[in-house]
Amino acid sequence: MNQNPSKQACGWHVRASPEEQGALAAHIFTGFGGFALLCYHDAMTWRTQIVDRELFREPTDVLAKRLLGLVLVHETPEGTTAGRIVECEMYQGPHDKGAHSYGGIPTARTQVMYGPAGHAYVYLIYGMYWCFNVVSAPEGVPHAILVRALEPLDGIDTMLMRQPLGTRPPNPHRLASGPGKLCRAMGIDRRAYDQPLWEPPLYLAYPGRPWPTYTIASGPRINIAYAEEAQQWPWRFWVDGHPGVSGPRRPQVLARTPPPI
Repeated sequence: MNQNPSKQACGWHVRASPEEQGALAAHIFTGFGGFALLCYHDAMTWRTQIVDRELFREPTDVLAKRLLGLVLVHETPEGTTAGRIVECEMYQGPHDKGAHSYGGIPTARTQVMYGPAGHAYVYLIYGMYWCFNVVSAPEGVPHAILVRALEPLDGIDTMLMRQPLGTRPPNPHRLASGPGKLCRAMGIDRRAYDQPLWEPPLYLAYPGRPWPTYTIASGPRINIAYAEEAQQWPWRFWVDGHPGVSGPRRPQVLARTPPPI
C-alpha cells in the first residue's frame, strides 16, 4: 500500500481547461440566491453503465481511490438523485481502532462489514445523521469505505426538498459535503443497509465520459479522536481543490505510519 500522504496523480482533473470547457456542456444551477453551480460535464454524463460487482474485489486502499469520480445514484419515489464522489475514508478492522469492527467481534450494526464486498453499510450517528459506506475486502475481513462528500449532479431539486427549513447551504457544492448531509440529500437511511451497490435502487455508476484530469490528495481521517494513533493514518482521500470536500483540504504529513495491511 502507498502510505505517502502527498497528492497522487489519478488521470483526470477537477477544473477544466478553456479547451475542455468548450468541449463539455456546462450544467448550471441557479438556486441559493442566484449562486450558479457550474459543473464541467454533460448534464446527462452520469447516465451510463452501473459498475460491475467485480470492481469490489479490489483491495480496500485501491478501491477507496477508485471510488473518487464514480457516481452514486439513488432511485426513490421522490425522484432520482446522483452525485460524483469527491471524498472518502477507509476503515480496516479488526486492527484499525477507528473502525466499528475494531476487535473483530460482529454486532447487529457491523454484521454487514463481515459479508461480501460491494454492499452498503449504513449507520446512524448522534441519533440523527445517517452515514453511507461501501463494504470492501473479502468476506470475514471487516473493511468499509465511508463516502464523505459528493458533487451534486442530478435531482438537485429533490436534494433541496430534503433540507430542513432554513438550512439550505449558500453554496450548492455544500449540499452533500459531509457524511450526514450526503445521506440527507440522497435520501439514504437504514433501508439501504446491506443493499448491493451494483443494482438499483442504490448503486454506483461510471461517468458517461471521463472527468477532466484531477489529483487525489490524502491525509488523516476526521472526528475519530478515540482511535488514538490510528486517527493520524492517511486514510482519507479527496479530489484536490474540489469545493465539495468536507474536511481539511491540505494533505498532512503524518507523525506515524500505519501497520502494513
